[in-house]
Amino acid sequence: MSLIFKDKGLRKQVFSLAIPFFLQEAILVVTSFLTALMFNPGRTDEVIAGMGAANNIYFLYNITIGALVFIGNLFISQHYGKERHDDVMKDFYVSLKIVSVLAIIFFTLSMAIPNQLIKIFIPGSTEADKLAVSYGATYLRIFSISFLFIGYSLIYYCFMKNTGLERYATVNTLITLILLAVLNAIFIFGVDMGLEGVAAALVITRFVELILNIVFVQVKGKDKFRFKDFTERNPELFKAFFKRGGPLTLAKLSWGTGFLMISVILGQLSKGMGDDGIKMLAANTLLSNAINIVMSVPNCVAPTVSVIVGRQLGANKLEEAKDSAKQILRFTAALTVFAVCGIILSYPIIFYTHSNVSGDNTVANYLLYFTIIVACITIPRGFNGPVANGILTVGGDNLYVSILDGVVWMIPAMLGFIGVKCGWHPIAVFVCLQLEEVIKCPINLLRYRTNKWVKNITTPIKVVD
Repeated sequence: MSLIFKDKGLRKQVFSLAIPFFLQEAILVVTSFLTALMFNPGRTDEVIAGMGAANNIYFLYNITIGALVFIGNLFISQHYGKERHDDVMKDFYVSLKIVSVLAIIFFTLSMAIPNQLIKIFIPGSTEADKLAVSYGATYLRIFSISFLFIGYSLIYYCFMKNTGLERYATVNTLITLILLAVLNAIFIFGVDMGLEGVAAALVITRFVELILNIVFVQVKGKDKFRFKDFTERNPELFKAFFKRGGPLTLAKLSWGTGFLMISVILGQLSKGMGDDGIKMLAANTLLSNAINIVMSVPNCVAPTVSVIVGRQLGANKLEEAKDSAKQILRFTAALTVFAVCGIILSYPIIFYTHSNVSGDNTVANYLLYFTIIVACITIPRGFNGPVANGILTVGGDNLYVSILDGVVWMIPAMLGFIGVKCGWHPIAVFVCLQLEEVIKCPINLLRYRTNKWVKNITTPIKVVD
């Protein structure tokens, strides 16, 4: 570890932040794992494909809120580094207000038209497709209640990890994981609620998670939530917030849309494959679950580096910020190698634990080829997060990140649609859909080396009385 971190103090900071970020990622991982166990031994392709489609809706919601979290890390970390506590709370309040709107939109749509949303990703008309849509819609309708809590929790986690409350964020995440496991055991294996039990357990867990976040901030935090300040109307504050973070928000939404295009295009591809179509979608969903598990390790680096480097930039410690970023990227390289090995090992694990894979050569073959392809692009994917979403973003290089995220995804999406229309082999189409990370990695690293991100971007925010 000394070969990676020259500064022991930095190493301690990295692990104190990375562990709670990792545990937060692990909530989704545990959910996916327990969902698979729920259908043992009858884990059908239809169930897996339907759950994968429903999780795509959650992914879009998470990306939308994630854009706010990135902006929160961007400004809260630098304002906290300059000890501007009033500005820290202003950014916190405006983030919570925006989350309120987004939560209502996603909740309403998921409750009102779940079938139509699932059909975006499973557009086929076979009996297997219809059954998969039914499973996905059932799960989404119940699970969508958690949208009313998740967004607030993510903003609270951002606030806590940027204001010295990292240990309490870790404690809350551990409590959440344990509670989720216990509730799943009760609802799935105890009272045999099946699909509805998984969704209900997640809703209850997310509600408890939010309550604990609020309690920790109010009891242990120096900067506390005040309802009077939260309800203040402040047009200038919203204007300043969107001026600084608007391009980044649009870029993240554009990137999220591009990422979802992989599932949309594979859904279109499956329409012309008969019964093999749902098998291909099931293989993609199983691999996606494995990716979530493995990538939760390197994914924790981006928010970690944004907090640490953001504080240093906010305190005008520019050279220290450059050195910290370099050391953390070395740490990223080690985690990425681990991730590649994890992706490769996921194939035999899935094969021997999922009867629908080991008992069906079609699903097994798709899973094998998809695994090899994803393992190859894991290295560029592992670096893109910390560089673009961590270092460049916290340094205010938003225009660059916005343009790259908003444009590059169109290349693989266009190639994928061409492949579907021209009747390319599904494996060839899948390769095209994975090219975004490969294209972006060298561009991001070149941008990082220019040091244009090494600057203090904070200015006091004016408040209208």
